[in-house]
Amino acid sequence: MSARPGAVRPLVACVPGGEGGFVLPVALFVLVVLAMVSVTGLYTSRNEYRAAEATRQAAVALAAADAGAQRTLALWATAVPALPAAGDSLLLDWQTLPDGSRYRSVVRRAPVAVGGTAAGRVLMRTIAVVRPPGTARRTVVTVVEAPSGQPLCCEAAFKVQSRLLIRSPGKPKPDSYIRGADSIPPGWTAAQCPGARADLPGVVTSDAAQIDVRAGGSISGSPAIQEDTTVADADFADLGPITYAALAAQAKFTFPGGTRLNNTVNPVVAGGTCSTGVNTNWGSPLTPLGPCGSWAPIVRATGNLRLSGAGQGQGVLLVDGNLTIDGTFQYYGLVIVLGSVSMTTTSRISGGVLIRGGVGGGLQSELADGAIIQYSSCAVQRAQAGITGMTPGGGATGATERSWFEVVG
Repeated sequence: MSARPGAVRPLVACVPGGEGGFVLPVALFVLVVLAMVSVTGLYTSRNEYRAAEATRQAAVALAAADAGAQRTLALWATAVPALPAAGDSLLLDWQTLPDGSRYRSVVRRAPVAVGGTAAGRVLMRTIAVVRPPGTARRTVVTVVEAPSGQPLCCEAAFKVQSRLLIRSPGKPKPDSYIRGADSIPPGWTAAQCPGARADLPGVVTSDAAQIDVRAGGSISGSPAIQEDTTVADADFADLGPITYAALAAQAKFTFPGGTRLNNTVNPVVAGGTCSTGVNTNWGSPLTPLGPCGSWAPIVRATGNLRLSGAGQGQGVLLVDGNLTIDGTFQYYGLVIVLGSVSMTTTSRISGGVLIRGGVGGGLQSELADGAIIQYSSCAVQRAQAGITGMTPGGGATGATERSWFEVVG
């Protein structure tokens, strides 16, 4: 029977197989599509983040490699005290930049000069990696012009024209010695001395018969004593790339002859800054990372100079007369004395020493009671870096960047 017009039609339940059964599958399909879109969006966002982070890290690594190359050039004096032989390479240790990135450089010298290339032109390959957990790595190659000029120092740990006596009276006094083995000064690390090292003779002298080694004294090196009969007064006036007079003219502090400094030569720090205007502040070699760690002035005495008691200094020390050290004073760098030198009581010089011994070399120098002279190319090169007219590497022309490019792959 058909329904009457105007009658209410009964509702049909939405059960499977009924007229309303299509709603649930559609809802499920929409949910699946939305989930897929969300997952795809998250996956894409994650990949884009990773790509952006990789790009950022790559830029940081490239900047670190360039910064490492520039730092190596700036520290050429200590990083590369001598160019490698033709065809050889010099591998420098890993160093850390302030942001935590690390770099290392390899200096390679061509086997022969090609196409008019200067013998001192080298390739420096600098590799840098970003701070962990990053892994980005970039490499730049820098063409460096580094002609190998005549160095200011050193032929030996101790070059002397005059007579030399080295001794120690025995216990409880420690031995006195001169050593030509190239070493990193006490308290310094590869961070201050990243370059290669090479041993020198302990003593170079005009007359080996004038070297008197007694009980408690010793000289070592390659060889221990080397005689050079050409050593003369002129060697201490003309130092090769610069004269003694020109070097003395650059002195930051000048003391009159007869000066005695007793327990006064020490670093001075005010407000966390090194007070470089204080004439008894010659740097802090015993604390190389302190505020005065890089302060290495040229100091001159126009006559005799006496350093008594404790103290420390670094740089270049010039003495027109005689130098006496009768305490535990320690000096890192280059010492040039036109008169004689007398060292006692565990005083120490790390670097290189040139002693004229007076006009004609007639004065006797002496090391006793535990005095030490230890050759250190690192201490000498750091001292030379502050000399006007001297440049990294020791010659008249320093290391300069010619060009650089990134190595990919």
